[in-house]
Amino acid sequence: AILDSIGAIVPIAEDSGDIGDANMGRRAKAVAQYVRGLTMVMQYMEVPKVAFVINHVNAVIGGRGHTTPGGDTLKHLAKVRIMISVSDIIEDSNKNAIAFISKGVIEKLRFGAAKKKFTFVIIPGVGVSPDLSAMWDCFELGLAERKATVKVGKTSVGYISKLVDDASKGRHDKFLPFYDAIDDYKRKTFGLAIPDMGGIDEQGSIEVAGLEEDVADSPEED
Repeated sequence: AILDSIGAIVPIAEDSGDIGDANMGRRAKAVAQYVRGLTMVMQYMEVPKVAFVINHVNAVIGGRGHTTPGGDTLKHLAKVRIMISVSDIIEDSNKNAIAFISKGVIEKLRFGAAKKKFTFVIIPGVGVSPDLSAMWDCFELGLAERKATVKVGKTSVGYISKLVDDASKGRHDKFLPFYDAIDDYKRKTFGLAIPDMGGIDEQGSIEVAGLEEDVADSPEED
């Protein structure tokens, strides 16, 4: 289920009233009832479901940071809260937007990783592009240069507008230099052995950013 969006919900009293009428708290009350009921229903579903609730961001009046409409109940019952914003736009030669670079921050996650940041690239009409996202990761890590053409090391990969077109058409091979650069970065930074498509050796170990897990000691399923 997708609710888009909390900020656009209009309480009945506000819809039937006049401009200037005081309706504070009515939206928050309606949202609280909705999310409590939705949470209860989803807990007893035989097949797990996910509900996405989209909201808008407002500045805190007289303070720092941001807040969202709908009251606190929505924030407390949410399992995951992510703040996403557009940070850059890729344009073609005619100044038409052909891709959007979005940045996200995990504000709440029951499994940890709060405050972690990430970047991804969206192509209008296509969706999130893993290939362009890998390219942008290389820009941010200093593994690639974005000039007249995009370069990985001393190798020119092509014009960025052409790469957007390649990504939209599924030409994955064009982006292999970016994936290779990221794999090399992981090896040098974390000492990671990048597994092949066959998976990780059962007797091997996984070590990521200081977190170690011995695969051989993990419990086996009957």
